[in-house]
Amino acid sequence: MDFALSAKAQDYHERLTDFMTEFVFPAEKDYEAYRHEKGPDDHTVPPVIEELKKLARTADCGTVSSSASGLTNLEYAPLAELTGWSMEIAPR
Repeated sequence: MDFALSAKAQDYHERLTDFMTEFVFPAEKDYEAYRHEKGPDDHTVPPVIEELKKLARTADCGTVSSSASGLTNLEYAPLAELTGWSMEIAPR
């Protein structure tokens, strides 16, 4: 089945790809260091997560969900795949 993203979904995809590459993937190191330092019994949110949330809002990537963005589930699926590339950070 061939499927082309709408212009709106393509825009989200491009911005989210850029955000993941520029900010999320590099932040994984800080996230892991925090988790290692605090130990397995700590359930606090690493500060890097709050920093990424602020950056995401600035980059207009903070509310990318099918319901908040007005995308269909089919359009949203490739975006969810992108965030899944960072198993610990991006799905937040």
